[in-house]
Amino acid sequence: MDWRLLHRRSQSALDSVIVELRKEHWRDSWFRRPIDVRAKNHALRKGKNLLREYVKGRIRSSVGPAQPYRDGFQTPYAGNIAFYAQHAVATCCRNCIEVWHGIPKGRELANQDIAYLTDLVMKYVDVVMSELNEDGIHVPPIKKPKHRKE
Repeated sequence: MDWRLLHRRSQSALDSVIVELRKEHWRDSWFRRPIDVRAKNHALRKGKNLLREYVKGRIRSSVGPAQPYRDGFQTPYAGNIAFYAQHAVATCCRNCIEVWHGIPKGRELANQDIAYLTDLVMKYVDVVMSELNEDGIHVPPIKKPKHRKE
């Protein structure tokens, strides 16, 4: 592992960070794991733009505080593409964030930390769901049939 690269948290090196993370068996298994239908559909409906906002809020609330609630158990294993991504890129708990990204536990994540971790999660999404577009799938509303008077 190139720990200096991982701990540098450079926005311009996200592709290289992904390569380093995938050298570890547990992280790589999340890149190879099939995404459940619910998680895939959720991502397809949202699209990258809304998903990015969701991920940013999720990181801020689940791992952003200095002492997150249920730290180490706050990220489920299925049901949302963000959960898969957080495990794949080591943003699932403060322990993983400290070890893999060099951000110490015990302090609230700064806005730049949240931005970096969000970009890393979205890089995972780009790798595993290349079919995802920016705005999601727009399904037209179902129109009710008009009743005829007879």
